[in-house]
Amino acid sequence: MHERRTVFVLGAGASYGFKLPLGSDLKKIISSDLNIRLDNQNGGLKTGSQELALAFRALEQNDSAFKFNDLLHVGREIAASMSTSESIDDYVERHQYDKMRVLCAKLAIASAIIKAERSSSLYFDEHLENNIDFDAIEGCWLGRFMARATRRLTAEELYNAFNKLFIINFNYDRCIEHFCFHWLRRMYNLTDQDAAKIANRLNIYHPYGSLGPLKYQNAEYYTGFGDQGRPETLISIATGLRTYSESVEESKDQNSMLANLSMAKQIVFLGFGFHQQNLDVMEIPHSELRSTIRFYASTKGIPQPSWEIYKNAVGHMMNVPNSEGVFAEKLDGNCEEFWHEYADVLSR
Repeated sequence: MHERRTVFVLGAGASYGFKLPLGSDLKKIISSDLNIRLDNQNGGLKTGSQELALAFRALEQNDSAFKFNDLLHVGREIAASMSTSESIDDYVERHQYDKMRVLCAKLAIASAIIKAERSSSLYFDEHLENNIDFDAIEGCWLGRFMARATRRLTAEELYNAFNKLFIINFNYDRCIEHFCFHWLRRMYNLTDQDAAKIANRLNIYHPYGSLGPLKYQNAEYYTGFGDQGRPETLISIATGLRTYSESVEESKDQNSMLANLSMAKQIVFLGFGFHQQNLDVMEIPHSELRSTIRFYASTKGIPQPSWEIYKNAVGHMMNVPNSEGVFAEKLDGNCEEFWHEYADVLSR
């Protein structure tokens, strides 16, 4: 169990090890998927995503404000702009007042991420298999995270394993939730019901939304991990996604995030890019003045000059007025390399 109250902040690099895309790869996927061109002769598609084309048809049928051909045209414009955009979020920010364009982009994000879950090393077909292929991902950072969080605990003692942990996940995918549930089933031979009770105790907040709850989280309304992107599912998911240009509305979950940050003894950034928009979302109230903060980070691909800027930015985020009160350690490696180095430090 973790002895100190710890907040984990996850960026795209935290899911990359499970074969989910980084922002640069996501742009390429979206560009390909939205370049929808009809094959009028055969009645199918020449290029682009069939799932998105069906979602466009469903939008036209359900809302007179959307026309199928207009959605195709806007989608192709988005596709053509991906090579000159920093990210899909950057594109949405530049067109944030164009309702059709934003929805079209979000549908593409939802489709791309749910397909990425299906192609990930965590996916398994529940009709054919019983669990994740843990042998194929041995040594992954999530396995080490779960092992440390439940260290020396029997099945009867698991209920409080995550009491001092809080996860802020800036990704839309559900890799953490999916892994946690199935790891508990495997490690402790728990029933689905008992594993769900424990997995639901791990507090995870997605500031920009996610693909929705998994079956163990909400048996009535859920989207399975890597499910087929049915039109109604994609539309429902897309309307719930936010990008960094859209303000995060005050909510019980957001207030819980800020409260946990205020009380944190340490913060761990994994695969996180330190974009200022994301740091702003986590800025604690000015009334919560802190004298110190200690944080750790995996910084693969982050130049040293940028790291110095990010240290000061985290200090500002945590309302630490003096830079001498910011104690930071980093490892220039991926999440697995970071966890191998810092597992003992973080769990004490």
